[in-house]
Amino acid sequence: MVTASTNQNNIKNTTGDSGLGKVDIFAGNWVDIVFTGRNQDYGAYDLRKSYSRNLMMGLVFALLIFIIGFLTPKIAALIKEALPEKKQVAITEVNLEAPPPLNEELPPPPPPVEPPPPLKNTIKFTIPEIKKEEVNDPPPAIDEIEKDVEAGKKTQVGDNNAVVDEVKDEPKQETKQVIQEEVDNTVYTIIQKMPSFPGGEAAMMKFISENIKYPPMAKEAGIKGTVFVTFVVDREGNITNPQVMKGIGGGCDEEALRVIKMMPKWSPGEQNGKKVLVKINVPIKFVLR
Repeated sequence: MVTASTNQNNIKNTTGDSGLGKVDIFAGNWVDIVFTGRNQDYGAYDLRKSYSRNLMMGLVFALLIFIIGFLTPKIAALIKEALPEKKQVAITEVNLEAPPPLNEELPPPPPPVEPPPPLKNTIKFTIPEIKKEEVNDPPPAIDEIEKDVEAGKKTQVGDNNAVVDEVKDEPKQETKQVIQEEVDNTVYTIIQKMPSFPGGEAAMMKFISENIKYPPMAKEAGIKGTVFVTFVVDREGNITNPQVMKGIGGGCDEEALRVIKMMPKWSPGEQNGKKVLVKINVPIKFVLR
């Protein structure tokens, strides 16, 4: 039969002329032998026919994926070394205390009005009438009045050598009332209007982050944490008596004090409309990155 002869030829081609040579299982002739007399339109025939090509493509793709996965960390490390190192920025947490509630006490009531005093018994006063009477001793004329003459109860001739007392106006003594206002030197912690940094809390955090420098000794030793600094804002807004309440060492305490002393003037605090001394606590956080 033609089919048998064809199959034998295919077997010879796949196994060699002697039929005992090496069998090439990847050869497409085996597929033809297996599907001889069968439905070759079935999907299994096409899959087996293209098996060698699909296997080779799979190996190539697997090799590419392996190479990409092997080289990706090295390429990322090279890119990271080429990029400039980002500057470390220390983030500080500032907690401001809430102002105290306003004094809502009502003013004291006005004093009671005293009733008017009772009426007294009175008698009508009659105005006296002024009548013209003849004056026997007329007043001296203006020409007769001399410079060195005093006014008296009667006219008489005196000694010309007598000294006439000059009437002098007594100097007025000005009385100045000095009001001494008591100075309140109490240092408050909570008042009606707390002191504030120019620009608010966000501006203060920006000022600290821009001026703070991580101490090299603390960086090498891996020291991190929060430094609590306290200071007093006086009536003019100046920062006075800065101190470290709780430190972490490694030069971080001195750096926090340095930045606090660099701050500009604050808006002073007020209590009952008067500027007072207020104590402020500021935490400065040092973070290693």
